[in-house]
Parts: sequence; structure tokens; C-alpha cells
Amino acid sequence: VVLSERAAEAAEFEVHDTRDHVIFVLDGATRFELGGEVERPHQIGPGEWRAPGSKGNESVTLGKGDLLTVPRGIPHRRITKESVTMLMMSVSAPAPSNP
Repeated sequence: VVLSERAAEAAEFEVHDTRDHVIFVLDGATRFELGGEVERPHQIGPGEWRAPGSKGNESVTLGKGDLLTVPRGIPHRRITKESVTMLMMSVSAPAPSNP
């Protein structure tokens, strides 16, 4: 998916049990907050979680030409102050089975 946005901020962190993200910035800039331990997570669907915060996360700013991978299980959210256009790929794997 090619995504363009202006002045957007995710309200919550996302965590995916079976999906990895690969992000390539085509133009502009955005900031990702990554990692940490989610606070008060709630499940929004099978293997999909949201949380209002993530204690101990780190911040990385991406600009044109930058590439970021977000492995499954890593809390993340995006904050775009001005504008960004990016290619975002989601790669899914089967959910782990319970014995």
C-alpha cells in the first residue's frame, strides 16, 4: 500500500501477533515510536492489539529513502508532523497453534 498523510498521529500503539511491517519512505518524514511494554492493551481482533501507551519505547525519525522493519510482537505507532508518503507492506504468517 502507498500511504500519504499530513499532520497525523496514531492515538494508540499497535501490536500484531502474526504480521510484520516493512516501511519505505518515498517523500517527507515521519516518526515511529517502537518497542517497550504496552500499557493496558486491549484486543481488537484475532492477534491484533491496541494500547494507549508503551513504557520504555524508543523513537526513530524516518525521511526520504529510509527503510524500517517492524517485526510482529513489537509495539509501534506513527506520528507525522508535516507530511509523508511511504510504501507500507504487511507480511503475515499463520498464527502459532496451541498444543
